[in-house]
Amino acid sequence: MTTDTHAPLDAPVTHSETPEDELRPSAGTHDAEVIAWFGEVSRDDVARVGGKGANLGELTRAGLPVPPGFVVTASAYLLALDQAGTRQELRRPPTGAPFRS
Repeated sequence: MTTDTHAPLDAPVTHSETPEDELRPSAGTHDAEVIAWFGEVSRDDVARVGGKGANLGELTRAGLPVPPGFVVTASAYLLALDQAGTRQELRRPPTGAPFRS
């Protein structure tokens, strides 16, 4: 994987015979900080992958039957918000209705 955190979100995905490989993006399309595979995260990664992602990682590492998968990282989520202009929009006060702070 590359370190390009600005790869397009609609980049092509490769396909193979194994389920985990079917989910893995093709080389050069995503950075390691965009997704994290369940087997690569633990409860120490809550800030990076959230509670649910960290718990799925713990279950996977414990050998419980968790389907192969990944979690979108917090940094990738914020990057997507920035690219769409959504984070800036969310920072503006609401209009049309009274706002209490």
